[in-house]
Amino acid sequence: MSTRTRIPVSFLASTCLVSLCFLGSCADAPQSTSRSGEQPESSHTPASKTPANDPFPGVNSVAKDRDMWQELLGANTKIRRTVRHTESGVEAVTESDDPAVAAKIIEHAKAMQARMKVSAQVRVWDPVFAELFKKHGAVTIEVTPTEKGVKIGESSADPEAVVLLRSHAMGVSEFVREGHAAGRRPTPRFKAGDPLPAPELAIGGVPHRFILTQPDAGQLAGLKSAGVDVVINFRKPAEHPEYNEQRAVADTGMTYCNLSYAGAAEITDELLDSARAAIKAADEKGDTAALHCRTGNRIGPGWASYRALDKGIPVEQAIAEAKAMQMVDPLMESKTRDYIRRMSAAARIPARVRWVGAMHKAVHDGDRGGKIAVSSLLRTPHLNAIGPVAGLRGEITVIDGESSVSVVGRTGPVASSTDAEAAFLVWAYVPEWTRVTVPPSVHTQEQLQVFVLEAAKNAGLSADEPLVFRVEAQAESLAMHVIWHEPGDAVGKEAHDKAKVPVAVRDERVSIIGFWSTQHLGVFTPMVSPFHMHAWTSDKRISGHVDDVRLLPGGTLLLPSRSAASTGDTWKTIEADALTPMQGAQRDLAVAARDAMFGRLFARLGEAMQAPSADGSPAGAAGAIGVCKEQAPKIAQAVAREKGVMIGRTSEKLRNPANAAPSWAASLLADQPADARLAANTDGSLGVTLPIKLAANCLACHGNPDTMDPAVKAAIAAKYPKDQATGFKEGDLRGWFWVEVPPTAAR
Repeated sequence: MSTRTRIPVSFLASTCLVSLCFLGSCADAPQSTSRSGEQPESSHTPASKTPANDPFPGVNSVAKDRDMWQELLGANTKIRRTVRHTESGVEAVTESDDPAVAAKIIEHAKAMQARMKVSAQVRVWDPVFAELFKKHGAVTIEVTPTEKGVKIGESSADPEAVVLLRSHAMGVSEFVREGHAAGRRPTPRFKAGDPLPAPELAIGGVPHRFILTQPDAGQLAGLKSAGVDVVINFRKPAEHPEYNEQRAVADTGMTYCNLSYAGAAEITDELLDSARAAIKAADEKGDTAALHCRTGNRIGPGWASYRALDKGIPVEQAIAEAKAMQMVDPLMESKTRDYIRRMSAAARIPARVRWVGAMHKAVHDGDRGGKIAVSSLLRTPHLNAIGPVAGLRGEITVIDGESSVSVVGRTGPVASSTDAEAAFLVWAYVPEWTRVTVPPSVHTQEQLQVFVLEAAKNAGLSADEPLVFRVEAQAESLAMHVIWHEPGDAVGKEAHDKAKVPVAVRDERVSIIGFWSTQHLGVFTPMVSPFHMHAWTSDKRISGHVDDVRLLPGGTLLLPSRSAASTGDTWKTIEADALTPMQGAQRDLAVAARDAMFGRLFARLGEAMQAPSADGSPAGAAGAIGVCKEQAPKIAQAVAREKGVMIGRTSEKLRNPANAAPSWAASLLADQPADARLAANTDGSLGVTLPIKLAANCLACHGNPDTMDPAVKAAIAAKYPKDQATGFKEGDLRGWFWVEVPPTAAR
């Protein structure tokens, strides 16, 4: 249960007014300024160098709070933040799906609350914060811890204070997007008199802006001033005929892209292909895009598809981001997941290389926080991946689904575990390899790299795409290292080189996994080489980053095979008696979701029928027509959110065209079964369809239209001009509930 704390005005002078929301607005504050008042070059001051004297008893030390802020800035890629501006201030929610990060967000909020109580100021070098401290008597803050973070309300009757609150809120969103890099800059200042900023979502590590409303011309101009280059609109022009957004965007000098659709029923592969292409084009050009519809709901499918398929983000994380931008329609989520499954299966051969984080940011910018857990990727077979452990404390090597994490122990580097979070990671799924004999003339590392590219060309693999490869060979010698930075180490190449702990192997069988790309220097390969390779010994006692290798004759090069093809058909029907325990739990959850939706919908229908009509008598069946159109979707959304499933209703004779079945359910229902049906997906999802049979009291709206109450017929015609759902008798099969249960829901 969350608790709400109202913080008195007098408390506000104490802190950076961090909205108690991220977190980190103080994390990269300089320790001091030079005599000229300039900000020091580096803000990564180790905690051990922080002044020990803290004049505020009862609060954390500056060192402890700074370490906490630094940790959150390093984990910014796991954080999301929504900000809505009000006439008197701002409302913000900052959360994470990672329980450890969520706990740290809450801990930070409480620490800031304690600091506010005793005026223990931080980030005093930032002009926006300094001025905000002076306005502390005019500001009120309310803090509500949530399950995944905190909800903040900041308000003031003082116009100048409101401007500062807006500046601060927008600046904190930059911390979420950019982490440490934004923490070193003074907070940008919102200008008094500018239009109220549109509500938006910030996703950690992502430069793009997710606008949760229809932006007006003034808000578009504000986005342009904030560095936005492209506007991607998912609304149909007919939805806002009085407002020409294309012209408004052009007036600002930004590029406009309209990918319009009305809802889940209109989602097609072509639409999602176009959305991915538009976002990818912005990324490749280094442009910042602002994506919007009317509420954020329609942004989600395209964004989740791009993140999962083009950036390699785990599907559940991509879906969570889409939900954070208000993708609430269960059918929309189901169709998005279906598209991701099919496109992922089709693209898996030859292997698509994916990555998260960047080598140069980890080495030179101190961006060492965990970006992704190896275990989240190992759920899909045939994973191959390399990268350093978070904090640059160890090396991650995964070859065909087997994982090794090497760290530095008392006696030197050692393979210690199979799971870790990565500071950056590059990976590919390769279910089938083509084997090529390495010629005896290939001996040195340079010769091996030349041979890899020649063999890849001969195999028909594109030189325009990143490449993953493996080598199985007897090594005459193998020089590796395991990176091992101590907390507080400096950033930069010199410090990084000093943190490399060497490993030497001679005359031993080794496995090498490597990635090549000329387009990703400094991202997942070094700036000076298009190759990045890891290796492990045959007994897997040690693994690490390859610095040099010399091969003995008889080695084998493995390249992704182009011979296999995938149909993308990942759903298979399954009988109830063949369910695994996990699938049984998923089925039970589906039934519980159906019961919850049916119970709430039936109750709302009853209430609507009993509500007074214009003449004071009960509205009857005519009053219930609007419930199915307006309330049923909201009930489905609420149940889906509570149960962690996707749920809806469908029929052969639809009243609402938006109730079309997802493709997996349509396959199960082709013969109009009167019993429950089940389908299992290779990703662990379970689909369930459950029949709906008409009771006598349903016939008032679904019975013989010739004998139907004229008021009911009029209400149906007004709400559903394309209605097909009449002519039924008691006991007839009206349709089905469909429920899709992801594997994570049952767990």
